[in-house]
Amino acid sequence: MFVDDLIFDVGCNNGDDTDFYLRKGFRVVAIDADRQLCDQVSKRFADEIALARCTVVWGAVADRGGESVEFHICNELSDWNTVDPYFVERNKKAGKTYRTVSVPTINVADIMETQGTPYYLKIDVEGADAVPLKNLQGRASIPPNVSIEIALSDLSSGLEQIRLMKDLGYTQFNFFNQGMRRMVKAPNPAREGKYAVFDAQAITTGLFGEELGGRWLTASEAEKRFTGIFKRHALFRDHKLYSKDGKFGGTLISKIHNRLRRHLLGDPVAWYELHARTGEARRSAT
Repeated sequence: MFVDDLIFDVGCNNGDDTDFYLRKGFRVVAIDADRQLCDQVSKRFADEIALARCTVVWGAVADRGGESVEFHICNELSDWNTVDPYFVERNKKAGKTYRTVSVPTINVADIMETQGTPYYLKIDVEGADAVPLKNLQGRASIPPNVSIEIALSDLSSGLEQIRLMKDLGYTQFNFFNQGMRRMVKAPNPAREGKYAVFDAQAITTGLFGEELGGRWLTASEAEKRFTGIFKRHALFRDHKLYSKDGKFGGTLISKIHNRLRRHLLGDPVAWYELHARTGEARRSAT
């Protein structure tokens, strides 16, 4: 069974998501591989930690805990920290710089053995979002709600993430376009936990579960939707009419195209969070 007032914030960064979850009345296990960010979050939520409403865990997600791994810290944007060399090289082309440190590894399922299975597992760890999902394989209990930042660099990787979720037991899928985050308002009365103001300017994944809005898809529908997302992303990244000097969407036609997509479709070319839920999540929300 899951714990209905518990959320795991995997890739908590500066704690903005953790703050939102706490204000909604949930307890939070906040996890990050950046030691300085963990210290910052610990100070930010010192009162909640003292009340056992928040736990901070330092470590990089991996197949096995108790080891060590190289972690690349972005000097300009903390939400671009990663263990994935591909992300480092991609972001260096955009002018970002990195320093590399060694950090301990953790297995998310191991933490669930002591903290409990959360109601919602939020995952945002650049280039390693599939790892905590794989940690769940073979467990009798999985979180009813989960989200990842779906891979846009490779079609097969994104499709594999969807299939992994399906194999774990997730039956419905919902894409949230981060390019539309400024339009988001938390519903009042709340549909998950207590009502809390949502700060769209924060470093945040966004709403979750019954508060997402949009259409929930089957696995096959999600695969089709992601394929379309990937093709548009590749167009803006690789086609000379839409990308200039390696800058994503760096031309006039790309800006016009994307503005039309934003205002007409509410679906600009951006990055996406993929949410998934089980039948148990829907029953618990009713």
